[in-house]
Amino acid sequence: MEFPKIRKDKMSYTGVGNAAAGALLASSLKSVLIPNSKKPATKADVLSYSR
Repeated sequence: MEFPKIRKDKMSYTGVGNAAAGALLASSLKSVLIPNSKKPATKADVLSYSR
């Protein structure tokens, strides 16, 4: 009985570029669409409130 050969997926520059572009687009959209009042406080925000 012969077993079918397992095909190993390969990485390509096109796939890596698409993944990077998608991550950048998602991050940009998230940054634009979430209002500042809903974003987490930064260290500078916390220090400015304590003064």
